Amino acid sequence: MTARTLAQAAHQRFSALVLELDADYCNNTFGSAPCTATGTQCYNTFGTCKDRANYAKGTKTFRFCSRGMAIPPGETLRPYILSHAFTPTEIPLCGGLAARSQTTLTMADETCSDIEADKYAAIRSLPATGTFWTRFIARNYNIQGRFARVRKGYVTSPWDWTVFQNELYVIEAITGPDSEGNVQVVLADATKTLDKAMLPEASDGKLQQDLKAIENSGIAQAGGAATITLAAAASAVDSYYNGMEVYVTENTGAGQRRVISGYVGATRVATVSAAWSVVPNSTSVYQIGALGINVGTGKGAQYDDPVATGLPQFVRIGDEVVRYTAIAGDVLSWADTTSRAQFGTIAEDHKQGDGVQLCFAPVNKSVTDVIHRLANAAGLADAYLDLAGLATEDSNWLGAGAAITACIHTPEKASGLLDELLAATNLNAWWDAAGQILRFKADMPQNAASVITITPEETIGKSMQVTPLDGLRITRSFMSFAPFSATENMGEAKNFGITNGYIDASAESANEYNAVTGEHKFSRWMGAANSTFVSSTVGRRVNRLRDAPFKLSFALDPRNEVHVGDLIDVTSRKKANASGAPALTRMRVIKYLDDRNIEIEAISTTFARRYGFIAPNGYPDYASASEAQRNYAFIAAANGLMSDGSSAYFIS
Repeated sequence: MTARTLAQAAHQRFSALVLELDADYCNNTFGSAPCTATGTQCYNTFGTCKDRANYAKGTKTFRFCSRGMAIPPGETLRPYILSHAFTPTEIPLCGGLAARSQTTLTMADETCSDIEADKYAAIRSLPATGTFWTRFIARNYNIQGRFARVRKGYVTSPWDWTVFQNELYVIEAITGPDSEGNVQVVLADATKTLDKAMLPEASDGKLQQDLKAIENSGIAQAGGAATITLAAAASAVDSYYNGMEVYVTENTGAGQRRVISGYVGATRVATVSAAWSVVPNSTSVYQIGALGINVGTGKGAQYDDPVATGLPQFVRIGDEVVRYTAIAGDVLSWADTTSRAQFGTIAEDHKQGDGVQLCFAPVNKSVTDVIHRLANAAGLADAYLDLAGLATEDSNWLGAGAAITACIHTPEKASGLLDELLAATNLNAWWDAAGQILRFKADMPQNAASVITITPEETIGKSMQVTPLDGLRITRSFMSFAPFSATENMGEAKNFGITNGYIDASAESANEYNAVTGEHKFSRWMGAANSTFVSSTVGRRVNRLRDAPFKLSFALDPRNEVHVGDLIDVTSRKKANASGAPALTRMRVIKYLDDRNIEIEAISTTFARRYGFIAPNGYPDYASASEAQRNYAFIAAANGLMSDGSSAYFIS
């Protein structure tokens, strides 16, 4: 047993709560190189810095504990925590981003020495005035978004930090003092950063000249080895078409593309950069298009470099999406005019001054890759992402059939984009504060190697409560996807090219529910190539929800610790089988509140079909197998039933 489990099992337990706030703190010493500041000393914070050019950002951690808690020798803990309120995260059903947790701690304030926070306190001409929190707030105006840890554990003798569980959050706000002189510290889980980040990032480049869908078109007058004589209606201005592409669309030389390197307006003769394979003549139909845009002086830095990123890059101009393949200064360029009118949009004429917005547009990327990019772009580093777990779920349940090609052309909250993608792929994501990581799990049949068993004896008192979730039951599911154009309204079915659905006719029959209960979802993340995956997804949703799931709420002693996302097997007389005996049900913990006792909410994980998993060697026949062993697959009789009359297993 660990020190923590021993403390949890003790007959007498004294809970302890510690808060750690990480504030920015300059690593320099005032007036000593590289700091060139003079005069009255700063407080080593950016807000009070007198030499910001040499500010060296570090971290200083301030620690607080519950009022009345015995403070161990050698530990600097301010006994300021008066009360706390925890609102835990909650995993949604059938995919999505979990509701964010929030913790509010009410903190006492007091006049006190400034020695801990001010490294120059001993040499100042006057001692600090005010209170701890009023000084802290004034010096750390930029505290929002910094990390904080809530450490939950037990008072032991001797003191032992290993009995504490460390939960990582970000600081959402520090407010007050209120009328009582108290301060509220509000913490949120790290996915709060996704609410603040916008993807794609806003860009304010503008066209420096008109960009037409087609600059000129017509029937050529003649052609040479490396020339083409344009129609008489072409521009009379020398060099007007230089750098543009001429594309032969019909008749002699059709399909050839060349870049115009010289143009004589008087003769309408355009010289191309490479000789023609088939020389155009007076029957050749052509069109000319631009191969680049200037977004304005100094604006090019706002646009991702496709060469540096190794990824296709796109911009939206009006309702048209354009792919660019190179960037040089403030000029975005593309190799040929096929880069126009991407993602189902139409090439349009655009005016000087029209905005050029960067897009977020993955092309044939795995769900893992897209989520990874979304999270990183929103400020969540790899250290806070369970990428290995996500890759496993992707490989097991999504795969190549779910590869994403989509275009987000207007800045939106990263949290909304992630939630939308998760819901479209039946993935759940939640912040594991104790693990200090964003976890992922497909809402699919599960057969974990390790499942925690919860018996009636382990639940506290009369805490067990069963809640049927009848409002979630469906008998049919449809998804419209493959949008005609990325810039159309994604909330209307008419703007999608394909709709796939699944109907459980038996569930709708007179012998069962005798009713139709359906859902219709839209997804801009799924394209025509995802059709098979979408069919599987809507089928699994109906199998998951054709019979109403249910929720169990109960309390546990801390010695029976579980966590959000865990699979648990629960036996309770309040959930019985047809014979009246307590039924063993596999549940997933969707909500967890650790506040002296552990308050749990778990949701059933059953599917209408009996999904099977390959069993380990040495398993008994079905008739002799335990309930846990029957989560694996067994071969049914010829009539499609198992020996006890239950349904056979389904291979997906």
